[in-house]
Amino acid sequence: MQIKRYRYILPWILVLTQYLNAQSQSIQLSGFVRDKNTQTPLSNVQLSVVGTQYGTVTDVKGRFSLGLRTVKPSAVVKIQHIAYEPINMKLSDFYRSITIDLSPRVIPLQGVRVEAEGTQVDIKQDLPQAIRILEARSFQNKGYADAADMLKTDHSIQVSESHTGRRQVSVRGGNPDETVILYNNIRLNRLYDSRFDLSLIDIDEMSRMEVIKGSNTILYGTGALAGVINIVPQFQKDYTLRFKQGVGSYDAGNWSMQAYRPIGPVDLSYTFKKGATHRMYEDSVEEPDYLENLATHHQANMAVRLDKEGDNQLRFSGLYTDYDYINDRLSEKLQMENTVIMGQWLGKLGRFGRFETNGAYSRQKELQSYSSMAFIPKRDIDSKSIQINVEKPVVWKRFEMILAYQFEDDEMDYSEIQRWTSMAVQRVPYVMNRTHHGAAAVTKYHAPTGYDYLSTFDCNVSFRRDWVKDTRVDDESILGTEWAPTWPDQRKHDKTTVKFSANLSGVRGDFLFNGYMNYGTAIKFPSLVQQVSQPQLSNNSSAEMYLKPEENRSTEIGIELTRQIDQQEIMGWQLNANFFKNYYNNKFRYYFIPGIPVAYYDNVRTASITGVEGSGRIFLFDKKMTIGGGFSKYFVSDKAAFPFKYDQKGVLDLIIEHAGWQGHLHYFAEGEQVGWVRMTGGSFGVIDLPGFSNFDVFVGKSFDFFNVKTQFTGSIRNILDTELTVAELPFRDRRFHLTFGIKY
Repeated sequence: MQIKRYRYILPWILVLTQYLNAQSQSIQLSGFVRDKNTQTPLSNVQLSVVGTQYGTVTDVKGRFSLGLRTVKPSAVVKIQHIAYEPINMKLSDFYRSITIDLSPRVIPLQGVRVEAEGTQVDIKQDLPQAIRILEARSFQNKGYADAADMLKTDHSIQVSESHTGRRQVSVRGGNPDETVILYNNIRLNRLYDSRFDLSLIDIDEMSRMEVIKGSNTILYGTGALAGVINIVPQFQKDYTLRFKQGVGSYDAGNWSMQAYRPIGPVDLSYTFKKGATHRMYEDSVEEPDYLENLATHHQANMAVRLDKEGDNQLRFSGLYTDYDYINDRLSEKLQMENTVIMGQWLGKLGRFGRFETNGAYSRQKELQSYSSMAFIPKRDIDSKSIQINVEKPVVWKRFEMILAYQFEDDEMDYSEIQRWTSMAVQRVPYVMNRTHHGAAAVTKYHAPTGYDYLSTFDCNVSFRRDWVKDTRVDDESILGTEWAPTWPDQRKHDKTTVKFSANLSGVRGDFLFNGYMNYGTAIKFPSLVQQVSQPQLSNNSSAEMYLKPEENRSTEIGIELTRQIDQQEIMGWQLNANFFKNYYNNKFRYYFIPGIPVAYYDNVRTASITGVEGSGRIFLFDKKMTIGGGFSKYFVSDKAAFPFKYDQKGVLDLIIEHAGWQGHLHYFAEGEQVGWVRMTGGSFGVIDLPGFSNFDVFVGKSFDFFNVKTQFTGSIRNILDTELTVAELPFRDRRFHLTFGIKY
């Protein structure tokens, strides 16, 4: 009778025993993954238990947590990231919490797909060309003052800095308005002159920077005749609060405060930054004359993950910059406001598959006040823009296609008041609109080669069609129109561009080869202000002077060789070489008239740039040390069309990353720069800036104290102090910048 009483209880006891036994075999993995050399946290590192379906990825702070059940202690955990050497660890090697250091690779791991914040690491491109991707961990602790400081170290990029403090980038000998600057695929180039000041971008807010060299791209719209720079922001941070204080030459001082808060699937962040510089004229004695620059920067980001996998996301960003420039001596003032509000959706739309949609509203207000011997001009510019971009990828067997549509609607309210020395006043107001539609299609065919090594052969064809309509809403002049060009009520442009390319690449163990050749055309439409910045000179009887669209025809050949060596001393090397030739029709040329400190534009009928570029790097001691160099040489047909651009540049670099220390010793040699100034009679005068060479040093170190991290960075530019005076202001002089940061 006793046995019958407990026969119903025994099965439940066995089930409970098995459950408790399973619980006793459960293991909790947790820890932190970081770069072995820089000691920066690594996000999106994959951890997987071999032979099981257990796995996880690290978060933005490099942390991971994984619960395991019924797994033997002898099981192996594989840890891998596309840019680092994979490692295997036994479960028995994991303690309650562990820090794992990964060594960087020279050749990315093949077959490993790691995504950063929901977007692929590989830059989106329609044709193969020279590309450089700069990850945040490679520049945020090296002491660069801004993004322009970092780009300046490239052998094919020129950074020009005006007295107003603007820092503009030129690629491959082209002009700044031929480089398209994007922020998360949204164009930032000003409607005013198709340029952008990179000093307005906070380098600490970038996840990475993508640089495309050359004009063979259509997915980023028109105007990219020299290159594209896409700034990808950080939507997830590895801190809650961060404060930074910087000081430097010219009484420079700037400070910033950042805050980040994740709330479930939503990531919120906000940045405030304020800075100022005071630069004195060299010949100032009793009452110093200054150049003063004041800047205030606001930035807010929000990302919403609509599913657990992160395949569907909404992103929003807002940028606002208030910039003031005051020149006491010349009574010049410049007030500039930039506002950009943008949204992005990445995801799938039912059976139609994956889409990417971007939209943005931007407003740029600029008030220019100058003083000259001839007259005192004052320009008031208020421009507004709406951008919408839609992209759809399509894959069918060996074919891959990207379909894109881009829409832009611009409105510019422009007013110029000219107060002549005779007290006469002329007002030239314009209200103009631009509507721009663009449709693009990129078709890629992945052809089999039949070889194990050179396994990839792609044939690409790109097609783009643009429709542009410019409309003058108002044209009223007071007291004559001698300096105001006759502008039609409406102008239309309808242009087509086509590009072709072939790409052969492959990886065999420790050796990577990539070679390509492309040919195509590109187009650049004159901005609205460029069209009205065409004065009728007194000796010119022409009734109309219209800027025509600038057309480009380019050819490029490139090759990249990379070798990884499994040795402690020499880890690998990389070589790149490029040849390109650009032909221009109706090239935009800007110039200055003596006594009038504003730029005017016209067309050069033909121009060309032929260039050769080469670079190489060798990686030493587990990539703790990198020695590199690069050289570029350009042959320019008409230097007036490319003012103040050097025709050659050479660089040498020594980069050290060890135990959280990051250092960069940069040597550069630049050729002479020639600019032409148009005289009142229509002829040109030449200004020649001699070539020079110098050294820059950038260094930084981070320290961890429990949950608080501190950062010290510093830089010295132009160490040799080869000072050149231009208009009584020091140029190419020695400068320093120091920064202290703390984050929690």
